[in-house]
Amino acid sequence: NTIPRLYIGPTLPKFPFALNTKFKIKSLLMSPTYISILEALWNKGTPRSLTPDEIRDMCGNGAYGNHSKLSLDPWQLVDTIYKPKRRKLTKRGELFMQNKIKIPKKITRDPASKKWIKLKDTQEISFSSFTKTG
Repeated sequence: NTIPRLYIGPTLPKFPFALNTKFKIKSLLMSPTYISILEALWNKGTPRSLTPDEIRDMCGNGAYGNHSKLSLDPWQLVDTIYKPKRRKLTKRGELFMQNKIKIPKKITRDPASKKWIKLKDTQEISFSSFTKTG
């Protein structure tokens, strides 16, 4: 039979058989698109919840596809309410909008633990970093 076979036994050393040369560790940057979502939820100091469709209508298609990223560690700025699905600011999100806390500008996914963490050497930013007066 000419079908290739691979026999793996307990003595085989642990090494990769193939390497994805195009693999890059994914990172996310706090951007004006994310800030527009936070501003819509903040509602000039009167926090509100919005459906994903309302976020799209107010902030554009880019925001519609990205609002859930604001829930990732270590940002944790937005939370989900179910039935019907809505997004709202967390307590951290409200503190961020009031310039009372800073968050990492860039986060990345740790390849070992699969958790989102602060990117090494990234700047800590406040909401005022994105405003014209800040």
